[in-house]
Amino acid sequence: MAMSKNQFNEKMIEVAKILGMTWEGGLSKWNTSGNFRGENQVNIWARNAKGKINFSSCYPTKVMYRDRVEIGVSEDKTPEQIAKDIQRRFLPTYLVNLKEAKAQIEVHNNYEAAKQANIEKIATYFGEQLWEGRTCIYPKVKEIDKIEALNDCLIKFTVEGSPELAIQIIELLQEKGRT
Repeated sequence: MAMSKNQFNEKMIEVAKILGMTWEGGLSKWNTSGNFRGENQVNIWARNAKGKINFSSCYPTKVMYRDRVEIGVSEDKTPEQIAKDIQRRFLPTYLVNLKEAKAQIEVHNNYEAAKQANIEKIATYFGEQLWEGRTCIYPKVKEIDKIEALNDCLIKFTVEGSPELAIQIIELLQEKGRT
């Protein structure tokens, strides 16, 4: 006979205590599932279905790293046995993957910060107010429509004007050794 939602949550609370984590159960009123939360962004999703408790890896948002770690255990096991299975079969791979995921997030955050710093420098030059998270400005300069930070080292200008203006800009860049 399958465990009730309450039985499942009680068992997962005991497993969480053994693992030194917290249990956030009852996230859905339709099934028996929830998350273990631990230090350093550890997040393990658990659900009970068809006499088996399945555990799946969860990673922080903004991460492309998606190597899923999954194991299943019998719902008949004790909390101690389940905790041992998680420690032995799940956590070693998951913790390595989580570390790599967090490294990707750090790279992404550094990239975004550099991109933001670039557009902030330009906004300051033009005396523009830059809204949080905005990566472009529309300066009050007749010929310049938009200035946008495309990435951490590339700025895109949209200039409206005559071919003569384009030639002047190219000549100026050539004088500065930029082309």
